[in-house]
Amino acid sequence: MTIIKNHPQPEARMMIVGSWALTLLCGLTAFLNGVSVVIALAAGGALALGGSLMLRGSPAFARIGAAQALVGQGIVLNATLTGHAWQIDMHMMYFALLATVVVLNDIPAILAAAAMVALHHLTLTFIMPGLVFPSTDLASNIPRTVVHAAILMVETGALVAAVATRHRLDAGIRAQNAELESARAQANGDRQRAEALAARSDEAARSADLARTEAEAAL
Repeated sequence: MTIIKNHPQPEARMMIVGSWALTLLCGLTAFLNGVSVVIALAAGGALALGGSLMLRGSPAFARIGAAQALVGQGIVLNATLTGHAWQIDMHMMYFALLATVVVLNDIPAILAAAAMVALHHLTLTFIMPGLVFPSTDLASNIPRTVVHAAILMVETGALVAAVATRHRLDAGIRAQNAELESARAQANGDRQRAEALAARSDEAARSADLARTEAEAAL
C-alpha cells in the first residue's frame, strides 16, 4: 500500500485503489450468485496486485499496469455472473471501465486495456463461452462478439482521438508559454541594457559637470 500511496501519478493510484475495491465487489457478486468466492477474489486480487507492482516501474509502465488492473476487473465481474440473467448486462462494465482510462492521458494505456478486453472475448468465446455470455452456442455468441468488438473499436478510437487532441493542445500551450518566456526574457534584457545605458549617461553627465567645475576653479 505504501507504493500506491507514494506514487507520483494520482490517476494511476486512483485506478489501483479502484481495482482493489472492485476485487471486493467481485467476491460479493460471486457469493450472491453462488459461484466460487475464492476464485473470484484470487483473480481480482491478482489483477490488483499486478497493477500495484507495476507502479514500481517507469511512468508509462505504471499507467499501463493501472489500466489493465482496473479494466481486468470487468472480466472477473462478468465471470462471477455466470448463469445469471444479468451476465450480458455486465458487458457494459467493460466499456465504462475503459472510458475511465482516459484520465491517464496515455494512448498506450488505452490500447493495452482495449487489447485485453478484445483478447478476452476472442479467446473465451471459443474456449469457455459461459464465462462471457449467458449462452454457450457459438452460432449466437460469435455475432455478439463481433458486435462487441465493433463497439470496442469505436470507443477506443474516440478515446485515442480525445487524448491525441489533448496532447496537441498541451503541446501548443507549452509552445506559447515558451514564446512568452522568451519574450519576457528579451524584455528583461532590453530593460537591463536601457538601465545600464542610462547609468552610463548619468555617469558621463556627472563627469562632465565635475570637469566643468574643475575648469572654472582653475580660472
